[in-house]
Amino acid sequence: MNMIRFGIAGIPLSSKGRTLYDGVKDVHNMGLRALEVQFLRINSYERPTFNEEVGTSAKDIHGILVMEVLTKRTGTWNSGRYAMEHPLEKGESLKMLSIPIATDYHKLRFIGDVAKELDVRLSLHTPHYMELTKEGGEADESIRHLKWAILLAEALQADPVVTYLGIYHGDEGESIENAIENLRRIRNWIKRNKMKVRIGIETSGWKDVAGSLDEVLEICSKIHMTRPVLNFGHIHSREGGSLNTKEDFFEIFDRTKKFARDGYHSHFSGVEHQSGFEKQYTPIKRGDLKFEPLAESLIERDIDLTLISSSPLLEHDAMYMKILLERQMLRRLHKKKSKEGKSERR
Repeated sequence: MNMIRFGIAGIPLSSKGRTLYDGVKDVHNMGLRALEVQFLRINSYERPTFNEEVGTSAKDIHGILVMEVLTKRTGTWNSGRYAMEHPLEKGESLKMLSIPIATDYHKLRFIGDVAKELDVRLSLHTPHYMELTKEGGEADESIRHLKWAILLAEALQADPVVTYLGIYHGDEGESIENAIENLRRIRNWIKRNKMKVRIGIETSGWKDVAGSLDEVLEICSKIHMTRPVLNFGHIHSREGGSLNTKEDFFEIFDRTKKFARDGYHSHFSGVEHQSGFEKQYTPIKRGDLKFEPLAESLIERDIDLTLISSSPLLEHDAMYMKILLERQMLRRLHKKKSKEGKSERR
């Protein structure tokens, strides 16, 4: 049987410690198997390379997270695996992040190793406001932030890096073409740096934001190293409340099957929506998107899935979904045994 991993978006609300390390351990202790790291706010600053850091790679400096190096030879900011492993020279500058995820690459690698040992699958989410739908240099800031997210994910052994595309800028088709071109640039950068992280394109819950299921599948069919991220609450909202039966979920899985050779990656929560626009996430019991039909579809098709709770109740609703799925499985098993017992008596 395939595996269904339940997880949460961020550190558990009940965690006494608020570090990512605490979050990984607490997720494991709850019996959950996935955690989506939230890289939602960008706080960057610059400083020159200190004398004692000359000859050391950016990845090996304790206490700082370097994302880019202003190289002395070219005078340009460079990012990527090779830039982080390049021995620093005198006169070079560093662009760094101040984030609660971790203090340096040593800590990131340690957390990734702990997650692997505990069998907690990590993914990472970029800032919600992205502009990959813009043309050329107008998208540079979003491209830079996505690259930084990929560097963090590579160190954490997290996959995929989940991102939105951005609002439509004028013509919808042109916006999608811009997104395809920008994502190709990032894909080529990933390949040049010999990294393995994939980009997860999340479905959008707003009609003015690029990311309908059709658009996500179009992009993934054209760009290697991308995959769909099925946010069921967003799909349900954007399509006016479309996911009500197990057959509705079957259709989603069938359409995305070719991109899920190693399983589907998805999000679930309750939602409030109106006229094709998601208004807000809600606890699962409050929204009109019910988990039971999804649970039926998962059991009937034996689907391999990572399911991230993005509900305001986070781990509570992740555990609630896990319980509902287990109940469905027990009912199915009981029915099967009852039928077998009747056949034997005959």
